[in-house]
Amino acid sequence: MPTRYTRPSGRTARRRSTGLVTAAVAGVTMLATLAHLRERYRGAEAYLQDAGLPAEDLALLRARLTTED
Repeated sequence: MPTRYTRPSGRTARRRSTGLVTAAVAGVTMLATLAHLRERYRGAEAYLQDAGLPAEDLALLRARLTTED
């Protein structure tokens, strides 16, 4: 029997509509992903280098994903 999904109501629906739940989940997921990459592959940069990402693409990615304070 297929899983039946229902629409959230009340407070859950309001929180989802503002994006708070999505942002929190995305943050937790990103932290878990980065921790996994650190533990298993020596970090995201090493993982991408080992996967064959060219140095110039890695530099572009780093520039897009980081900020200077």
